[in-house]
Amino acid sequence: MKINLKKIFLLFFTINLTFSQQQNEMTLFRLAQSFERAGEYERALKIYEELYTNNPENRVYLESVVRLNTQTKNYDRAIKLAQSWLSTHPDDIDIMARIGDIHFKAGREKEAIESWDKIVKTYRNNPGIYRMVADYLIQNRLYDKAIEYLTTAQKISGSPDLYAFEIAMLYEFTMRFDKAVEEYIKLLQRTPSMIPSVKSRMSSYIDRPEVLKQILPTLESSAKSSKSNIGILDLYAWVLIEAKDYQRALEVQRQLDKITNANGEVILNFAHDLFNQGIFDISQKAYAQIIDDYPKSKILPDAKFGLLRSREEILKIQLQHSENKDTSIYHELRKLEEDYKNFSQEYAGTKYEAEALFRLGLMKLDIYFDLDEAQKLFEEVERKFMLYLGKEAIFKLAEISTLKGDLNSAREKYLYLLKLKNFSDTLKVKFLLSQLDYYEGNFNSALKTLEDVSKFTSSDYSNDAIELILKIQSNRFPNEENLKKFAISELKIKQRKFSEAIPLLEDIISTCRNCPISDDATFTLARIYSTLNKPDKAIEYIDLLLEENPESIYADDAMMEKGKIYQRTGKTELAIDTYVKLISKFPNSIFVNEARKRIRELRGEIQ
Repeated sequence: MKINLKKIFLLFFTINLTFSQQQNEMTLFRLAQSFERAGEYERALKIYEELYTNNPENRVYLESVVRLNTQTKNYDRAIKLAQSWLSTHPDDIDIMARIGDIHFKAGREKEAIESWDKIVKTYRNNPGIYRMVADYLIQNRLYDKAIEYLTTAQKISGSPDLYAFEIAMLYEFTMRFDKAVEEYIKLLQRTPSMIPSVKSRMSSYIDRPEVLKQILPTLESSAKSSKSNIGILDLYAWVLIEAKDYQRALEVQRQLDKITNANGEVILNFAHDLFNQGIFDISQKAYAQIIDDYPKSKILPDAKFGLLRSREEILKIQLQHSENKDTSIYHELRKLEEDYKNFSQEYAGTKYEAEALFRLGLMKLDIYFDLDEAQKLFEEVERKFMLYLGKEAIFKLAEISTLKGDLNSAREKYLYLLKLKNFSDTLKVKFLLSQLDYYEGNFNSALKTLEDVSKFTSSDYSNDAIELILKIQSNRFPNEENLKKFAISELKIKQRKFSEAIPLLEDIISTCRNCPISDDATFTLARIYSTLNKPDKAIEYIDLLLEENPESIYADDAMMEKGKIYQRTGKTELAIDTYVKLISKFPNSIFVNEARKRIRELRGEIQ
């Protein structure tokens, strides 16, 4: 076989030449793109035009010259190029739609609409064409026209939820949230599992009262007609929660629980959420509902405990707002204690017994300040449930030792915790150990530990550590005696031994009136007398602080406390006047927002 070397050489040369041309074109195209990105449109357009002239069948080059001619406002040239392309490619719908886009950008809206309408009429039975053209309308903010095209696409497709997300988005752009929700409902009617995506889309505006007012009637109507649609009911419940209509939300949650055969778990999750948000009156109802509706459910103990916890929190709030010791509240607290005891016996040996005993211990400690009874309960938790709430119980036992004045015992307990394997509250223990050193006047030891804690800025205890460091460093010189007195007074206050704290603080004020720690002592005395329900004495010390050191770091705090005392004792005008002065004198104070709110409450502007 004779090899034709001439033909082989010619073929090789042709391939090489073609490859070189392609490489050159690619280099030019990238250069044009670079010019375009830099905003040098004329230079980019010149290259694109050259490339397209040499390759009139290359659609990428066509798009580039049409785009750049539009960008440089050569609208007629852009349209002419697009029309020329369509003469040989009559089915290129995107280029057809692009012509409408160019007309609109040229300020010829009528021609643009006519161009787009012509496309959808030509392909009237193809929903995808409506969607493609609608994209150009959306880009040009012709939202109503885009909605018209997309809803037409829904009708001709026979699928009511087609493009529901897109239509809803357009309604949201035009502030017609009720119409947007109607689209989401169409979607959920067909696919209830889309509820997370729907919530995600609505979450950006669901907290606005005017939006809630628009969408709630639509959702209510839909929920009534779709009683078994999980997605719609879930969405309705979510919106009711956002509207703070928790009672109706509970009713919807009951429906959801029933149709999903959840045996109370849907209601339980709802109750837990309410409890965590501090909506205790409705969480109490939700837990009680589970007990009534599902007496044999495996979650019954959780519901019973949740009910007890809700009752406890409600009573604590009532106690906090009670001016005098309301005997009816204490009567209810005693009943709650009995119910906790019965609950612990009903579920003896389980985590529920541990939880009940721990709550009883907290009640004895925080409400009654019965240290001995609280200690017994926490010791029982430590002994019986070390692996569950044992560490938490030891923390409380250390606290009780501190309150009893046995700081050595408290220190031993904290050090024991540090030795436990996989212990996660190391920084908390270190801070509490530094507090013990502070109470005992061992300031160098306290500072060393506090410096270590303060390094962990992501910890909740870092700021507390920094605050105590500053207190020690600012007040230990010229001598430490007054700081030691102040530290002991703080311990006495913690132990509720106010009569022992007061003379220590008064001694600091009388012996070192110009010392920085005098402000701390003065404001602390004001708070003690406020706690002891001696408002006149409390205001006397607040005024002393504000008169002698109006620039004190406690000045805004003191004014806030003064306003609260006036408000609590029914001196409305004095309270308002104090809050107004606080806002005026300390506009950057952290108390400004609270002061404004209290002024509005006192004036009857808000409930």
